[in-house]
Amino acid sequence: MRCDVCGSSDSVFFIKPDGSDGELRMCRSCAAARGYASTDEGQGAPSASTACPACGWTADRLKSSGRLGCPRCAVAFRREILAILRRSGRTASYEGRTPGTAPEDVGRPAAADARAGELAEAIRDEDFERAAAIRDGPEGSPGRQEP
Repeated sequence: MRCDVCGSSDSVFFIKPDGSDGELRMCRSCAAARGYASTDEGQGAPSASTACPACGWTADRLKSSGRLGCPRCAVAFRREILAILRRSGRTASYEGRTPGTAPEDVGRPAAADARAGELAEAIRDEDFERAAAIRDGPEGSPGRQEP
């Protein structure tokens, strides 16, 4: 059989892309260029499974479970993750919001900032009764009873 992409006849892979009825026949180099195979694997030889240096998670485990073992796995398995994304038709770039891009005044009202400053000042002055009153707010601590 010949590769549908380049016409080569060596080691043809039969690939059925997700969501399609047909299948593609590709040689190793065309399959590797599209993320379906690795160029460093020998034909018929088992793949050398790389492992995350932090947690020991393997590339085979990533492929079978679709999950990472720790945050450093994303760096260790970058090539495998990009190949999985290409095969699924997704992009590797993140298009959502990132931490630190929100305006500074969102999520924390100015009154809370002022109260935090007062609390820090009371602690610095070692006025712990005033610090407790600031911490508890005007309504007092919920579990605390007045004498």
